[in-house]
Amino acid sequence: MSEKYWYVAYTKYKKEREFSQAMAQKKLESYFPTDANGQPLFSCYVFVNLAESHLHLVRYLRGFSHLVSFGEEVAQVSSSQIDTMKRLTEFSQSLATKSSRLIRGDEVQIIRGPLRGTVGKLVRDQGKSKLALEVPQLNQCILVSVPLEQVVPLGVRV
Repeated sequence: MSEKYWYVAYTKYKKEREFSQAMAQKKLESYFPTDANGQPLFSCYVFVNLAESHLHLVRYLRGFSHLVSFGEEVAQVSSSQIDTMKRLTEFSQSLATKSSRLIRGDEVQIIRGPLRGTVGKLVRDQGKSKLALEVPQLNQCILVSVPLEQVVPLGVRV
């Protein structure tokens, strides 16, 4: 059996859910990250877990547009990035505090709570401190609020 990898499917506008459901009907694994309100975190993107030899199976599913690629290479996302996104969407917190030891742009790691070990960049959004996790293959990031006392600059031992 061929090894499976996570690939990025680009869907037709507002068809992420429809494509994910079509994947499930075919018993194919996909991941469609949503926020607490059920809205897509990445508009028009769904992650699919398939062997490269089975990528053709998604081409005619409802809502599918194309696979994201760079040149001739179909974009892959590591399992650890998918796991991190799943943890973020499952356990995201909306609390925030202020800290003078961290500034916007700092690479940080969460040291306590359900997101322990998650690494990202500190950003500010509408006056609230948030951690941004970048998904380089999409040139996008996920914003999640975490208490800043649970965050340390990357490289700090705890």
